[in-house]
Amino acid sequence: MAAYAVRFISYVYIPGPMWAIAVETTHMFTFGLMFTAANMHAGKITTKGYTGTIVGLINGIKWGLGLGLGSLLGGIFADTYKTELDPFGYKILFRCCAVSCGVFLVVFILINEGVIRFLCTPAAQANSDSEGKDVKIAFIAKKDAEKAELPESENLVKKEGV
Repeated sequence: MAAYAVRFISYVYIPGPMWAIAVETTHMFTFGLMFTAANMHAGKITTKGYTGTIVGLINGIKWGLGLGLGSLLGGIFADTYKTELDPFGYKILFRCCAVSCGVFLVVFILINEGVIRFLCTPAAQANSDSEGKDVKIAFIAKKDAEKAELPESENLVKKEGV
């Protein structure tokens, strides 16, 4: 998110269109790392055989919903906020995108570092490592617990008798 914020704010202050090429080099950090992390996380949280489904869902949301809505709403926003100093309305759009990335980054950090800790169940806390590493917990409906092909240590339903 920080790389996205830097990228968006850079578009506001570039002196000419040729500088956009330099700003586009941040694409490897913004898109490349985000997409790699999303796919790796999908592989970690899904059960056996469903990784492709989740990766497909990520692609559908990114390339379908995100690209379509982003283009539509971004165009409407830029068209609405045109000024004499910004005849196309893109500077205010990129400023708002940079601010929203900053806000989402702060919210993300708060959720991952503190706010969400009180939502952990005692069973999840009992299964966590002493070093604080993430433990893969499968949330499976009780009737599907017998059919699941997970090791006994990862099957929360069988282990806790939920």
